Amino acid sequence: MVDPQGSADRNYSPISEALRPWINGSIASSSSSLPESSPSDRPELKSGQTRARVLEIGSYPYAHIKRFASEFEEVEWYGSGRDEWEVK
Repeated sequence: MVDPQGSADRNYSPISEALRPWINGSIASSSSSLPESSPSDRPELKSGQTRARVLEIGSYPYAHIKRFASEFEEVEWYGSGRDEWEVK
């Protein structure tokens, strides 16, 4: 079952807020605490530094992943479809 139209817009902000400390924690130095930060204080990738990678399961039609990729530019985002027709 595909979510009703508009659900991605309604739940994007809460999901983004929940992901932010985990994403920022994965690219920050190996600190044991998860930092609170805003887009302006994201660390820049250094030469040779590996980007964090996130796989969103069942992400078709990719509405969230497109927005996450623009908000969290330092992360490589991958999506997946549930059915063969979704990924062709």
